[in-house]
Amino acid sequence: MSKFVHLHNHFDVGSPRDSTAKVKDTVKKVKEMGFKAYAITDHGRIEGWIPFNMTCKEYNIKGIYGVELYEAQRRAIDKEPNVDSKRYHSVMLARNKKGIQFLRKLVTYTLKKENVYYKPRYDLDYLKQHKDEIKGNIIWLTGCIQGRLPQLLLSNDINEANTYVETMVDIFGKENVFIEIQDHNIREEKEVLQKLIKFAKDYGYQIVATNDIHYTEKEHFMAREIMIARERGETIAQRKDNGDILPPELYLKSEDEMIELFKYIPEAIENTQKIVDMCDDIDLEEKEWHFPNISIPDGYTVDSYMEKLVWDNFPKRYPVNVMSTQAVESLKDRTKFEIKTICDMNTSAYMLIDSDFIVWAKNQNIKVGPGRGSACGSVVAYLLGITDVDPIPYGLYFERFMNPERVTMPDIDTDYQDDRRMEVIEYVVNKYGADKVAQILTFGTIGARMAIRDVGAVFEVDNKLVDKIAKMIPAQPGITIKKALETNPKLKEQYDQDTVTHKLIENAELIEGLVRQTGVHAAGVLISDKPLSEYGALMEDEDSNIPVFLGDMKAVEYLKLLKMDFLGLRTLTVIKDTIDMVYKDTGRLIDIDALDYNDSEVFKYISKGETYGVFQLEQPGMQKFMKELQPTSLEDVILGISVYRPGPMDSIPLLLEGKKNPASIKYPDDAK
Repeated sequence: MSKFVHLHNHFDVGSPRDSTAKVKDTVKKVKEMGFKAYAITDHGRIEGWIPFNMTCKEYNIKGIYGVELYEAQRRAIDKEPNVDSKRYHSVMLARNKKGIQFLRKLVTYTLKKENVYYKPRYDLDYLKQHKDEIKGNIIWLTGCIQGRLPQLLLSNDINEANTYVETMVDIFGKENVFIEIQDHNIREEKEVLQKLIKFAKDYGYQIVATNDIHYTEKEHFMAREIMIARERGETIAQRKDNGDILPPELYLKSEDEMIELFKYIPEAIENTQKIVDMCDDIDLEEKEWHFPNISIPDGYTVDSYMEKLVWDNFPKRYPVNVMSTQAVESLKDRTKFEIKTICDMNTSAYMLIDSDFIVWAKNQNIKVGPGRGSACGSVVAYLLGITDVDPIPYGLYFERFMNPERVTMPDIDTDYQDDRRMEVIEYVVNKYGADKVAQILTFGTIGARMAIRDVGAVFEVDNKLVDKIAKMIPAQPGITIKKALETNPKLKEQYDQDTVTHKLIENAELIEGLVRQTGVHAAGVLISDKPLSEYGALMEDEDSNIPVFLGDMKAVEYLKLLKMDFLGLRTLTVIKDTIDMVYKDTGRLIDIDALDYNDSEVFKYISKGETYGVFQLEQPGMQKFMKELQPTSLEDVILGISVYRPGPMDSIPLLLEGKKNPASIKYPDDAK
């Protein structure tokens, strides 16, 4: 059984530009080194919890979920320069699900705008107010050298140090308080190390040893220095001259290394396993979808109410009086099949929620797109007003939208005129509650070319050489430096023969793929049954009143949270403005949804490439293609848009020949 477990660890996903430890690579290494457990304690953020949980389950590692928080000098809302810019590091670990819930709540509190001053902060008053939620559920470590206790001891303020720790004992319970010691061969850290040990022994506190891990391999220390230098606009030479480069000790050390490092105080090693044993083996994955609560009339279930609305709209959408009996029965059979599939897959609520705010938007005279993607293959989506595309005339398949063999939540993207998109989101907020609606986080990673340029900048490599090497890497999705070296002989030759290029590329590979920054998803919005802080932390957004949920698309799905996409489309605003201008000038109100799609004059314009401002037809390449294709129907335009993309583009000459000479088209035998 392991004697030591790492309890103070950072990852790039939650500590971007400071940690270069990737979750997958690190947990895999943890497993290979024989550890049975490992912790995550990123700086003030917990978006790394979900990918960490996923990976720990994959490698059968017990995950310990925590965070290294920032404790305010005074109150969290105080922001006096040169006073409140001082803050202290503080590590908290969740013992159980209640601990998880509190840490989500605490991180959300620190990320409120009023509590952020350089960093997100909490204060002692907040902890005291929530003592009942904390005690027995959270383990507290005093933190690295930037913790309040180490700083007080460095100042020889023993009485204040004891008062502070006694306060934390009252909040957390003495069995959950540990004096944290570290040794990274840093002079000031070595000075406080013995003070911490003496303090713990004098006052009867438990001691625990940690290594402040920021990268997986010792030789990867330069990756972190590159990231920090780039963020601060420095060079590596400047950091060396200023003495800012730390010893390369913030790596994933083996159990033997840690035992040797703290052999004079074995209880500090043994207490790491004690802490692991105090913590439950927590799985963060949610098993059931958390749909928001929707109003259903008495006597109905979610499924039966959705079915009622579908059949109510059936004669409104389809001219059943003029359709043949066979056509009506065939359409009803298709509709029944879709209803059954939607109900069987427990997605009726999704369809009702989506339909509700789309229909509301239309009723408010907000321009809504006719639909996009696989949802246009659903008769039910058409009948509920989610789309305005009838899938029957175009032979669209429902199974592309929803398939019993692929049990995933539908993904419906809906376009709104961009100047009124927020009105729809505000309607959702008012309907379901501000605490149950949030935006979604995104992660921006360092691509191959950017890695070359970043390394070149901090190592002061000649700009012409950096530009030359970067441009040798193909500008294509998913490209890596390794793939570029394998596919570009000139790049490989330069790498092998030029020492500057070799070092440039080697260092670039260290930072390639790391998380550089987080952002906000352009369209995704979460709608939940409970306050979203129960499922993760929320961050107040500078540009919106709607907070950001600290989790990306994968995390949202893992937590079974409902995501809806609200896309703002400028084209719809242009259409709406055009309709308004025509009405103002002529008194004629154009019904854009009832246009004649067989107007030959329109196709003449398209065939001449006069498509400026026309969605998906306005780019020069597409204009040229339309001139060659000479479309005479909407189906021709659809075909052209479908083909004009990487892969199918290779068949454009064959398509053009078939358009000019239909007799030249040859179908496979099984397609006839």
